Amino acid sequence: MMCPFCLSDNACGVANIEPCWCFNIIIPKEMLALLSSEQKDKMCVCRQCIDWYERDKSGFLKKFHLS
Repeated sequence: MMCPFCLSDNACGVANIEPCWCFNIIIPKEMLALLSSEQKDKMCVCRQCIDWYERDKSGFLKKFHLS
């Protein structure tokens, strides 16, 4: 699967026997609110984008033209 922001592989493991990494991480609600209704619950945000958003929200928003 692809991350809806950076479009890179998000390393989603939801189809694996073991739970995906994303089950153990909190994705900021403000970040999830940036997703369109078509993307919500259908696309997984990658760990790199989550980390970037938490570290530099304004830089993240600027990069993806969301501000």
